[in-house]
Parts: sequence; C-alpha cells; structure tokens
Amino acid sequence: MRNLRFLFASALLMLSLGAWAAEKHADLSIATHGGSNGTWTPATNTYAWTAGNNSRVAITDIAGDLTEWTTLVVVTADYTDSYRVDWKFTDNSELQGTNAFGKCYSAGTKEFTLTTGLTAEQIATVKEIRINTNSGTGSIKIKDVYLKNDAATPFTRTCSGFTTLSSASNNCYYNTATKNFSWTGSSSNNLQIFEMEAGTLANFRTLTFTTSDLTSGPYRVLFMDGATTLKTKSFYSAGTKVVDLNTDSDLAGLDLSAVTSIRFAGQSNAGNLTINPASIYLTAEEMSLVSPISGFEWYDYSTDAVYGHSGSQLQKQLGSSVGQNAILYGPYSGNGGTAYMDVTDYEEMVFTTTNAGTAGLRLLYGDDVVSTTSTNAAKEYSVPLTSINKIGTVKTKNESVTATTFSAINFKKSFEPAFSATAWSFAKDVENTTVSLNRNFTADQSSTIWLPFDLTAEQAAAAGEFYEFVAFDGSNLGFNPVTEPQAYTPYLFIPALSGELFNNITTTVKAVNSSTLSATGGTATFKGVLQHINNVKGAESGTVYGYDATNGEFVQVTGDGVSIDAFRAYIVISGGAALAPRLRVSINKTPTGVEDVQGENVQGIKVLRDGQLYIKYNGTMYNVQGQKVNR
Repeated sequence: MRNLRFLFASALLMLSLGAWAAEKHADLSIATHGGSNGTWTPATNTYAWTAGNNSRVAITDIAGDLTEWTTLVVVTADYTDSYRVDWKFTDNSELQGTNAFGKCYSAGTKEFTLTTGLTAEQIATVKEIRINTNSGTGSIKIKDVYLKNDAATPFTRTCSGFTTLSSASNNCYYNTATKNFSWTGSSSNNLQIFEMEAGTLANFRTLTFTTSDLTSGPYRVLFMDGATTLKTKSFYSAGTKVVDLNTDSDLAGLDLSAVTSIRFAGQSNAGNLTINPASIYLTAEEMSLVSPISGFEWYDYSTDAVYGHSGSQLQKQLGSSVGQNAILYGPYSGNGGTAYMDVTDYEEMVFTTTNAGTAGLRLLYGDDVVSTTSTNAAKEYSVPLTSINKIGTVKTKNESVTATTFSAINFKKSFEPAFSATAWSFAKDVENTTVSLNRNFTADQSSTIWLPFDLTAEQAAAAGEFYEFVAFDGSNLGFNPVTEPQAYTPYLFIPALSGELFNNITTTVKAVNSSTLSATGGTATFKGVLQHINNVKGAESGTVYGYDATNGEFVQVTGDGVSIDAFRAYIVISGGAALAPRLRVSINKTPTGVEDVQGENVQGIKVLRDGQLYIKYNGTMYNVQGQKVNR
C-alpha cells in the first residue's frame, strides 16, 4: 500500500533544525479478512461490515515486538459508521478498542500512542492488529496503516490519557469521561501528566496546557524527581497557560535534567477543574515576542491615527508604590476617550510586582472594565488578552489596598512553529520590540528559514550566511548571497555557530506581507510558511520539494504524510514536465550586480551552476560577459 510513500523518508519536516527530519517508519499491509459479518475488497481497499463483532481486517507484517515504535497510524476515507482498532497478543488474549484508545468516529488520519493504551508487556507481545466493526452496519476505506517512531521527539506532543497516582487516601480523582480533576484539601494529591527519563525535559522549552471550569483554587503543577518535588508553580485561574521552563521565576534553580515526571495537584482547599489531555504538550522551540510598554504606539480614539507620546495626557507610574485607583499607564483621564493601546496582535499582558501589596489591576477602555486581576504577592501576573483589542488605561483596582510596587508591564505573543494550525500574523509594525526565536541551529548545517523581522548586515553576519532563491534550470536551484535579510522572505541559511542565534534581538516586528512570502525563478517558487502544514503535497497543485540538510538538496515529496513547520520554506515547481527526485542546490558565493539579459522584451533567466552565474535566454546559455557558453 505504501511502497513509494517513504522512499524519501528524510523529507519529513518536524522539530528539526529547519531540515527534513528522519522520522522512522514501518509499513504494514492488510492481508486477511476474518469473521462472517464483513467483506474486505483489496481492489478498492474497502472494508464493509454488518452488525456484530465477528468481523475484522487483520494488519500483518508484525514481528511480535513493537517496543521500537511509539505510534500506530491509520489513515481512512469514505467513512459511514464507527469502527475500532483491536489488538491480539501471542498468548491469544485480545484487547478491544475503547473511546479512550481505539474507537474512531470519523475518517482521516488517526494516531494511537502505544504506551497510552497498552502495557509494556502487551507492546512486546503484539501478534495482530485489527480494524474491527464497532456496531451497526458500515464501511470504511483503509488507505494506509503504519507504525512510526519520531526520533526527534522523546514522547508525544499530546497526552491522550492520564495516569492517576491517586488512592483512597490520596483524595485525588480524574474522570476520563468528563475530563474533570477533583481534589480535597490534602496537598499530597497529584495526577501524573508526563513520565520521562532523566535528562529528557532539558530538550524542551515550554509547557502548555488549558484548563476550564475551575471551582476553587489555586492548583499547582509539580516537577518531580521520583517521589521528590523539585519545584511547583501555582495557578489562580483557568485558561491557557504557557510556562517557559528556562525563564519562569517560580522555576528558578530547577534542574530540568533531573525531572522524571510532571504532575497536576490541588493546593490547600478542595476544588476541581477540567483538564483536556489534548491541550497539554511540551515544545522544543517557540517564537516568543515580548514588547515593552515603552515601545507601544497609542492611537487617537476618533481617527485611529498614531498618537504622540509627548504631552501631559500620558501618565506612567511604574516603579512607584501606589494606592487605590492610581494610573499605572495611560491617559490622565478618559480611560480611552483620548487615546488607547491597540493590543489586537497580543495574547497576554504580563506585569510584575516587587512587594506583597494588594492593589490589584484594572484594564479599562472607555467606561468598561475589560479585565481585572488581584495581586497578593511579589510575583509575575498574567492577564489574558484573547478577547481584548484595545486598552485605554491601566489602573489599580478601586478598593482599599495596601501599597504595591509595579515594576514592569509587558505584552506578549507566543507562537509554536511545530504545531500551530493558526497562521502567524501581525496587523501593524511593532517597533522597539524584543524578539527571540528559540530554535537551535548547528554550525555549518544548512536549513531553510524566514523571519518576521529584518536583520541588519551586522546581525546577519554574526548569525551566518543567507541566500535568496533566484533561478531554476530544470535540475538546479540557484541561490545568491544576501547581506541584509528582509522580513517574510524565504532563505537558505548556513549558521556560523551552534545554538539559539536569534535571541533577545531589539528590532521591529513587521506586519505580515503576503507579497514577499515567496520567491520565484523560472517554474520554481520558494515558499515561506506561516503555519504548520500537515500535508504539504496536498496543499499545492505543483510538485513539492523539501530541503534535506544532510545532502544539501531538495527532495521531492511523494506522499501525503509529509508536514512542515512555520518559519521554514519549501520549493513548488509548476508544469507537467517529468522532474528528478532530487534537485541540486547551486550557491553563488560571490555577489554580482549583473543585470538580466534583455531581448525582444523577453527577460533572460539567471542560472547558477557550480558557484558561477549564467544567463539562459531562448535556450542558449551566456556568461556574465555576454559570451555564449557550452553548458
């Protein structure tokens, strides 16, 4: 079924260094049909069944030991009724699929994490995997079945089921049906999220999760080494939380390499909240933007024109201990009647207090309180901005308070290139902004890249070498050097150093410019990516090539299972001509100011071969001196 799909397996782009990462796969085949209530049609890959469980399609090519694999992938189409994945073991015992692990109520790509639904012993003794009828009468087209193990990811992004460490005396309970986690007043209760080998967590950057329906708080996330709690972080509200494992003040001093599990727990009082396993994941890299409030532009209330920073209408009280109803930042009066901050592109406001006062915080726009937060300690607080577009004034809460010192206010937007189905976007340029691209590079290992900000010549030279796409001659892709890379433009990049090369850059984040997301040469287009794309081939009408850093070539994508992360780029070639499975990259190391050859109002095509620039015009090749050459 999949004889060609992973002929070029190195073309799969996941959490790599911009290259097409090598994800390990094992193809499985469908060989037999069992039972009396179903029909398997090999010609159309269709399995049809009537009511009853005595019908199945067996998946073969299993050696009886799946310990080297992490995930079973089943790809289906033409769904008419629910089906499930069952397992049979060498001792002839069987395990039927359940709602938590195995039942499917739609077609498409389904991934089953083996360790979620099977014990270690079962994984080591699998004899047969079955696609089986669930109930009723129906049919399904089985397009693909395979096992995979992504060597770049020690455990899956989503945790599709919790392991509760509770007992009757531990006062902790997780309901898998309702996704409700409840606890009593005991501080010893906990619910395991991830279990890992020591050293694994050091490879990751952020922990993200989403909770809802919090009845009482706070609740905590525990970072454990065996039974020892190394660090805890408390949360006082539900919603989406992003914890930076390297910079979060509550985790200061945490040795990430010592962590062997991450757990949820209640705190002093009883409570409960909803935790969806699919919302919990660790990421190795993230695009995070933090804009200091001093770099924010204010807009006129009536005209949306940029409003000046000078004058008495803007007040700034940060760094001072203040009482009730005091302005921290904003117009002297009007709460947005004079000017406002446009926070459309940002997802949270983070403010810091340096003493344990209880002033609290209000965000106002006109006469409306758009958000309010209480303070009770010297710490960092987060105010979600998901439903807030404009802020008129930031004030303390209108209540009796003790003095609180507010030392900083920042606005933040985070983006996960590897997983985000929502495209990266900025509506306006944001100046004087601190940008960090938390992506590791390896010195001299080339990759594709594009960035939402310009680089100066000095910044680019310190990072490495950037090359723009200029030409395609049918088998070679030509690139020229660039000294000042521009925002939203795809490049080949050769790092000068290893590590994170674009951290804490003070620059201007540019508004998204769709006209510069790609570069064209001949019939080939070099396309930048604004969001994670699961099926690159399916998203394009032409022939798709992804970059293979191992060989420094672009590899033709032949199957539907190849994905690409944001902030990378790939090649698309239009036309119906037969193309090679690999395209050579030709880099011109010497810049040239030669103009394109012109003739009869038709522009020639730049071609780079072996580091030399040529011009191809009406099928004839010329050097930069205009002389005809035999190439």
